[in-house]
Amino acid sequence: MFKLCVYDVGEMRLWLTRRFVKLLWRVLHPMLSELSGAAVQPHQAAQDAVMAFQHQQAVAKTDFTSAYRSDVKPTPLGSEPILAATIQRQSLNDRQAQIKLAPLTGPGIELTCDADTLHAICASLMAVVKKIDWDFDLKLFSVVILIFVVNVDGVIRH
Repeated sequence: MFKLCVYDVGEMRLWLTRRFVKLLWRVLHPMLSELSGAAVQPHQAAQDAVMAFQHQQAVAKTDFTSAYRSDVKPTPLGSEPILAATIQRQSLNDRQAQIKLAPLTGPGIELTCDADTLHAICASLMAVVKKIDWDFDLKLFSVVILIFVVNVDGVIRH
C-alpha cells in the first residue's frame, strides 16, 4: 500500500500492484529526465550522469529516517485504499509536472512534483520494490556512475 500524506489535505491510500508499478516507472523515469534537465543531454551517459548527480543531491535532502507518523488524519478518498489502475501525466512547465493516479472509476490523487519530489518518490519505490522482491529492479541509470565531491577542506567524499 502506498500512503501519501499531504499536510493540508490528508492521507491518500492506494494499492499499487506489481504490474501498475512497472507501468508507473515507465511514466516516472522520462518525467524525471525532463524535469532534471537530463533529457537535453546528447548522450545517454551524460543523461545518466546528470540524473545520478541530481538524484544523490535530492535524496540527501530527503528525510528517510523518521518513522511515518500514523496520527489520525482525514482520508479524502475514503478509509479504504483505492486500487490504482490509471496513470495520467502532464507537464506544467520546465520545473513541474503533474501525475494523476486513479482507480478505473472514481477519484484519485493528483501530485504536482518538482524534480526533488520526484527523486524522493523514485527512491522510495526503488527501495520498496527491492525489499519485497517482485523479481524486477527499478533503475534510474543505465550505467553505474560514481560521484565524488571535493569539499573546500580538500576532503574527497563519495
